[in-house]
Amino acid sequence: FKTIPDWRGVPLWSTKTAMFDPISKLGQELGDRTEVEPDCPFPKWNGTTWETDTEAEAKFLLIGEIQEQENYLLSTDWMVIRQTETGKPMPADITQARQTARERISALKVDLAE
Repeated sequence: FKTIPDWRGVPLWSTKTAMFDPISKLGQELGDRTEVEPDCPFPKWNGTTWETDTEAEAKFLLIGEIQEQENYLLSTDWMVIRQTETGKPMPADITQARQTARERISALKVDLAE
């Protein structure tokens, strides 16, 4: 007589994605799942517990900073258009800040690619 595993109704998380991953069929094997709920930011399964994936966290922070710089450029694009259409110059501090933002984006993208 063989025991059939029954994981239905048991809260399970994927050890690959850290996402909730329930089993719905009687006899389905646990596979790449655990009963241990992720309890840290950017969770990564080490075989017995969740730990913070510092590489993923660093990439997330870089992407956030890139988006912040890109949002600044988008928020000041109207000044570029106004200058093009009317000849009214952009304030020097905005021109410099836009240049700094473009340089920062380039540097961050290099860091992200590494």
